[in-house]
Parts: sequence; structure tokens; C-alpha cells
Amino acid sequence: MRRVRERVAEMDEAARAGRSHPLAVPTAEIGAADTESRFGGLADAALARRGLLVDAGSRSKLLERVAVAMENVTRANGARASGDYS
Repeated sequence: MRRVRERVAEMDEAARAGRSHPLAVPTAEIGAADTESRFGGLADAALARRGLLVDAGSRSKLLERVAVAMENVTRANGARASGDYS
């Protein structure tokens, strides 16, 4: 399971940095597209659950916050798997 968590963390970080595609040159546009691809579904589910619509600027900020939240979840789950429930 540790390898799975590590791989998820790597994929999340790659999306945030615009490095999801190994042959693509990381740019702001690629980073935004990778972030949308990786975290957009989670953002859509959270927005739909609350019946909210957001503009493009707010969505970009939301996706960044979702990415950070997923990083925190991955870290917390790894700690719990190691027996740390603090």
C-alpha cells in the first residue's frame, strides 16, 4: 500500500507542476490543464453537492485548494497506515 500512496502523491505533484505528460514542456497552461484533469472531478463533485457554480478565476483557486487538500489527505493516510492516529 505504501507504494500506492507514494505513486498517488507523485501523480498529484506532477499535475500541480504541469509534469503529467513526460514529453510536454511544463508551462502555466499545461499546469492548469493537468490540475484540471487530476482534480477537476473532485471539485465538480464538491460544487454539485452544494449546488454552486463558480467563475473561471474562482475555479482555478478552488482546484489549487483541492490539490493541497488531497496532498494533506495522502500524508494523513500514510501516517495512519503506519499506526500514527494523532
